Amino acid sequence: MKLSFFLHGRPIPKQSARIGKHGGYQPKRIKKYAEKVRIYCIQALSEGRWKVAERPVKVTMDFLFPWPSNTKKALVDKRVLRIKRPDLDNLAKAILDGMDALWFDDAQVADLVVRKHNVPRGEEGVQIDVCYVE
Repeated sequence: MKLSFFLHGRPIPKQSARIGKHGGYQPKRIKKYAEKVRIYCIQALSEGRWKVAERPVKVTMDFLFPWPSNTKKALVDKRVLRIKRPDLDNLAKAILDGMDALWFDDAQVADLVVRKHNVPRGEEGVQIDVCYVE
């Protein structure tokens, strides 16, 4: 069984928890982003496209960022691996936190492939593929 979906919009990395008057918290935009991912996952479960995993799973994430505005015109239409911030681990954490409805425990993610690319403007987002490990 395989589940694929695309989150439109610029990817948001998870940050370290902030400390306020009343203890630690996550910024609202990060919570909102994880909730967006969770909605896609719950929808897949309700449509029967995925069953809660009881065995190892593989997750592939491709983070697509728009080229900076000062990029050479020859590159703007190409898809190239990105070497600038944000860090891959923070990007992956933000998505995995929202995907907790797809499995019983995060430890079931046995194979994780994460990449980030620069893409033409308007194509930014995250392509997520989840499947059982055979």
